[in-house]
Amino acid sequence: MQEIGLARKGVVGAMQAGDRPTVDQLRRDATKGLLAFLPTAASKVAAQHGKDHDGDKAVAKRLRRKRRAEAAGKTSADSSAGGAAGGSRQQRQKRQPPKRKKQESEESEEEADSDSSSNSSRDEDEAAGNSDDMDDAAAAAAAAATNGRSRRAGAVYAANNACAWPRQQEISGQQLHQHQQHQQQHSSMAPRTPTPLISVDIAKKAWEQEKPLHNRWHPDIPAVAEVSEGELFRVETVDWTGGQIGDNDSAEDIKTVDLSQVHYLSGPIRVLDKDGAPAQPGDLLCVELCNLGPLPGDEWGFTGTFDRENGGGFLTDHFPAATKAVWHFDGIYASSRHIPGVRFAGLIHPGLIGTAPSKELLDIWNSREGALVEAGPEGTTLGGVLHTRPLACLPEARGACLGAVEPGSAEWDRIAAEAARTVPGRENGGNCDIKNLTRGCRVYLPVFVEGANLSMGDMHFSQGDGEVSFCGAIEMSGFLELKCEVIKGGMEQYLTPMGPTKLHVNPIFEISPLEPRYSEWLVFEGISVDEYGRQHYLDATVAYKRAVLNAIHYLAKFGYSPEQVYLLLSCCPCEGRISGIVDVPNAVATLAIPTAIFDQDVRPKKGGIPPQGVSLRGTADVAKATYDGSLPITINQCLCHAMTGQPAATSGSGSAPDISEADVAGAVAE
Repeated sequence: MQEIGLARKGVVGAMQAGDRPTVDQLRRDATKGLLAFLPTAASKVAAQHGKDHDGDKAVAKRLRRKRRAEAAGKTSADSSAGGAAGGSRQQRQKRQPPKRKKQESEESEEEADSDSSSNSSRDEDEAAGNSDDMDDAAAAAAAAATNGRSRRAGAVYAANNACAWPRQQEISGQQLHQHQQHQQQHSSMAPRTPTPLISVDIAKKAWEQEKPLHNRWHPDIPAVAEVSEGELFRVETVDWTGGQIGDNDSAEDIKTVDLSQVHYLSGPIRVLDKDGAPAQPGDLLCVELCNLGPLPGDEWGFTGTFDRENGGGFLTDHFPAATKAVWHFDGIYASSRHIPGVRFAGLIHPGLIGTAPSKELLDIWNSREGALVEAGPEGTTLGGVLHTRPLACLPEARGACLGAVEPGSAEWDRIAAEAARTVPGRENGGNCDIKNLTRGCRVYLPVFVEGANLSMGDMHFSQGDGEVSFCGAIEMSGFLELKCEVIKGGMEQYLTPMGPTKLHVNPIFEISPLEPRYSEWLVFEGISVDEYGRQHYLDATVAYKRAVLNAIHYLAKFGYSPEQVYLLLSCCPCEGRISGIVDVPNAVATLAIPTAIFDQDVRPKKGGIPPQGVSLRGTADVAKATYDGSLPITINQCLCHAMTGQPAATSGSGSAPDISEADVAGAVAE
């Protein structure tokens, strides 16, 4: 107790003198007293609490008497054995003062502790003789822990506070800010139930929704909702066509779809940081996808290929007619009446998510894409190999939906004439169609306008890498539950521009750990040599087209029509890879298909195609529309030669064979 008193006096004296001691000095001074007292007191209190937890004071008193009697017996025995050196128990008890009150006992304990430092043998006897006082002190310490009335507790409290007060004053501003930020984050954690932010009614048109949707990118399309950093919120979306496609067995809706309307997006959403200020240009917006799913009551989707003269697709020169397959969902699985014998787990994701461009970035988009269209197919290296048209979708007022902008106003006309289409992915994210952006992923999007103006849509139940049929995922309406975080100045810190301005950046995607578990795959390879045998220089697009064609014609041997396989490869969880990009002149691309999605073994084996595969032929097929155009069709030259007797073009000739439409029709029918 003397050490504690000295520590307290030293602290108080130093504070009164105006001399603020350092934290280390205070800690050393206080520790000398505390370490001498606390172990004994703590053990006494613990023992007292363990034995007297029921609060029975009479029991506690009997225990103290028993311990005094035992201590007295031990002391007498030690005194007899020690002779004159120890003295008699009775003589030592005569020198003891009568029993005192608790306050006097504490003061006497300080004196006894001081005496014990000069005589260790006497200290041991005093501890035995004052067992009753120590029991009372332990009880006082226990009482002080609850009501703070003990002087001993006051001493400890003063010493602790003396240590803590200067230490708090010496905390740096940065440490204090981090502590406050940590407390704020925990005090403002989002609730388990997300805040409904944007809801849709699939029975209404996009512009009839409570918070109208939009299908263009422009900085002046106003936000329809607002969220704060860390807030968990829910956004609902319609399918990307706005409900133009139906759950039926006809492909006419695919053939005549109005593509000037796509994609319908929910938003824009204005994002505020933790201080209530809007995100600023140059920030990085982190969007975490916490949960996704089909819109309740609308659990179905579709996959299709557009008519060659109304959108086309990756293989539109091989498959010019519009087709459609409808899928229904059974939990995490999808199956289709139009493609029997196939079932797979979906990986739900938004095909499109992005922030609004600035006016400067919008002008860059329109300029470069306009130049591509002006140059025409002959101005590109792939113009004669890939036949999706137009080359780019330029601003167009027809079909535009501009959210909360008043239709018919001068503002609407101006924005519609400038606004970029949502078809491609760009610097702002947009229509990236990354199939792994599912629950648990994060997207780091550049911020180009105040508030970021986040939008999303084009929900997919499942998609294959490349989405090769264009209308190629399992398209559906759906919902997303998200959280946002604003990284101040994040564009400059993390994104390196690859172009003439600081706006030429791209988002970063942190992929979800979730994915369907498939362990066995068939992998198809393609190289950068096109269907006519022409060599291309390290062209990964040509190589991937060859890999997809190889997979289609292989799986068609197992009872599926080529159109069924084409749609399947566009929406099942297949994996596309660029396997080689340096070994001139050929790039190598691969397409891996999980074999477990089929109800038959599709691997090559002795004995040929199993009967089960052959029996699938003619049982069902995708919905098909007629192709009424006159554009030329690319066919397999070797197959055509075998069926028509026409000579195929020689390798490296650089020209397509002269084959009539009748020859093509006959080969296809065969």
